[in-house]
Amino acid sequence: MGDMWTAGMETTVTTLRFAVLYLLNYPNELKKLHEEMDEMVGRERDLSMSDQKILPYLCATIQEVQRLANILPINLTHTVIEDVVVGGYKIPKETIVVAQTPSIHLDEKLFPDPYTFSPERHIDANGRFVKNDHILPFSIGKRACMGESLARMELFLFLGSLVQHCDFRPADGKTPPPIETVTGSVQCPAPYDCVIVPRT
Repeated sequence: MGDMWTAGMETTVTTLRFAVLYLLNYPNELKKLHEEMDEMVGRERDLSMSDQKILPYLCATIQEVQRLANILPINLTHTVIEDVVVGGYKIPKETIVVAQTPSIHLDEKLFPDPYTFSPERHIDANGRFVKNDHILPFSIGKRACMGESLARMELFLFLGSLVQHCDFRPADGKTPPPIETVTGSVQCPAPYDCVIVPRT
């Protein structure tokens, strides 16, 4: 039970830490989130999951954070159940393979200018959020994260509530912290300072 709690808590908190870090470095994106929230929800009521359909920019921001953060750079292993050829390479039966999601998330054929934080890449011409099946923050297959639906709900409600009620500022008032990572079993943002204040 403790492993499940830790896995769910650590990954969600880490994703939120990355979200704040990216929004500190891309204040125009934070401004767009504030504008969307004020126009569609306001500040008087609590956010709910039914608001997903009216907050496409928030959904796009979460997906873009998950794409760039790559908090689980090394996923669970899988075993090939029969000989297979992938990209011209023969992979024999019983070979252990790992889904390397960072190679997908940062593929410039799928995501032009892949190292730039751009939630707009997940918004269609009609202003709707587009879920991208190439973004796999919860891995893939039978060993994908069993808490995916809970984590998606938490990220939407937690980040949405922060955006709804708070502003994020660099600790010194001027220079945002650098986007640097520390990699272990989970890739985390390097420790950083910021100021989170109630919106006026």
